[in-house]
Amino acid sequence: MQNAFQPMQTNFVTLINDNKVYSLNKGALFANFAPSTYKISSVAGVAAQDVGFDLNSKSVLCFNGANYAPLGTNAPELKNMNAEMTWVGGYAGGRSIVMALFRKADGSGSLMKLNGQYGFLAGFSSPLIMSQQTLTATHGLMQSSLVAGNYDGDYVYYVVGNSIYRTDVATAAETLQITIPAGETVTCMQHIKYPQPASASVVNTLNYMAIATYANGRYKVWLHNISSTGNIEPQTAPRFEGEGRVSNVTYMEQGMGSRTF
Repeated sequence: MQNAFQPMQTNFVTLINDNKVYSLNKGALFANFAPSTYKISSVAGVAAQDVGFDLNSKSVLCFNGANYAPLGTNAPELKNMNAEMTWVGGYAGGRSIVMALFRKADGSGSLMKLNGQYGFLAGFSSPLIMSQQTLTATHGLMQSSLVAGNYDGDYVYYVVGNSIYRTDVATAAETLQITIPAGETVTCMQHIKYPQPASASVVNTLNYMAIATYANGRYKVWLHNISSTGNIEPQTAPRFEGEGRVSNVTYMEQGMGSRTF
């Protein structure tokens, strides 16, 4: 399995395997999407629709429940791209934003902010692309294989070597956040926010940047506060540690879990 996620329509579960998409209507079995020429990337995010990428046409497309939903005419830049989508952060609910990172063959790329509301993803409203930054091949974000987002602001976090940096779609400036001790590897980095804000009145019971590291057969999970300006605030000790490796962090409360940002 390459990816699994919960769409906004919570009666569905979607997974990607062998570049094909499968959908489960809860209480039933997984079913194939309709036959197509699409070769779906494992990279996908959740907004009003699920946002994915077709490797054959190099185009962004959406999944709507158990159906493909190609983009409309409001963002031709996202079709037949000379690039691939290497990361996407979907912020469903009150924020309704999608952040997406694209990489060209020469190593350069772009960081885009998209409107994640249904009308924009379905092509009824414009503009879909709210802002974007062109990134050189030497930008740290283009050097990293581990990227995380921020539900509350236009900040993106990424690992280069043993350092974690922050950038944003407004300036693309790189700001060092945390340096990981030598010998440790970051295996997971996620903004854990629960519950997902459906409106301004929702009170969060958890709001951290979770960072998991691995060294010598053991993991550490650090829960960092995030400032209003997107800075990861330091912590003196991990919240959890033990044997093994952490690849995902999910917070559960009364049978409900956090989304991955």
